[in-house]
Amino acid sequence: MKRHNHFRVYFLLAVLLLAGTVVLLREHRPSFLRPGLRLCAYVLSDDGNVTVVDLVRLGVSARVPVGPALSGLVEHPTRPEIWGVSTAGGYVWVLDAKSNQVVARIPVGASPYAVSFSPDGRRAYVTASAGESLVVVDCASRQVLARTRIPGEPVLVRATPDGNSLLVLNRREGKLDVYDAASLALRVAIPVVARPAQIAVLPDSSLAFVASRESRLLSVVDLRRGVLLANLELAGIPSDLLLKPDGGELYVLSPGAHGLQAINTWTHEVGDYVLLGKSSIIREVVGLDVAIGKRPGTTRRISKYPLSS
Repeated sequence: MKRHNHFRVYFLLAVLLLAGTVVLLREHRPSFLRPGLRLCAYVLSDDGNVTVVDLVRLGVSARVPVGPALSGLVEHPTRPEIWGVSTAGGYVWVLDAKSNQVVARIPVGASPYAVSFSPDGRRAYVTASAGESLVVVDCASRQVLARTRIPGEPVLVRATPDGNSLLVLNRREGKLDVYDAASLALRVAIPVVARPAQIAVLPDSSLAFVASRESRLLSVVDLRRGVLLANLELAGIPSDLLLKPDGGELYVLSPGAHGLQAINTWTHEVGDYVLLGKSSIIREVVGLDVAIGKRPGTTRRISKYPLSS
């Protein structure tokens, strides 16, 4: 009888151990069980190259020459491609993540700084700052579809999550220009903080938060009514805006004030301030995207792209 009870106990322990092992393997999926796994980081450096780092094997797999003054590194939302701009060259470049080759250089105009995409990934948007223009690129054919002039100094463009509008930061004019994504017609120009440089948009496309790297103010913009709601005073000059995936809170990093400040995106109240330490540098940690601060002579940006599961 005792042997029979012992057998039941051992059998139950074996079943529990097997079930636990299956759960762990499904949740963590260790790389040694996936020999075909490729997970890479793409690093921009000052010598005009993109360095591809294999994060599974922890080694450099390629160095790809791209062009001068690289910036705006970003993954395409649906295609295995890495996009960025050459500010000095005046073009958008496309890197195929499978072959680690530059497959396109698309001229867009003088001094582009960043590229962004429509929610469905079919179109890319870039502003030529010195050329005072907004350029729309078809991601499949990599051809320029449209171009419109924006007087001033357009430094950044973002599509709203609903895909209906394009938000352009006009640095010289101190405005947020809202364009119709289909026709590229200007809907409204909203005064915001002076010399705007960054923007965060709520997932429901209702509000935008605009910041400058030269002011302690954060502009809150109602995109549906096209009006400025408030200019919130921050603890320090912001370097980056980090929006929670659900849009409930916006975190503002202020290296000069050595900390992080929380903003309630529903009540527009400035919340708690967390001291992180002297000269804190955090750029972005959202999903698989990681970026680090720019320091002369060192790596400027990193981005990860999962190539297979």
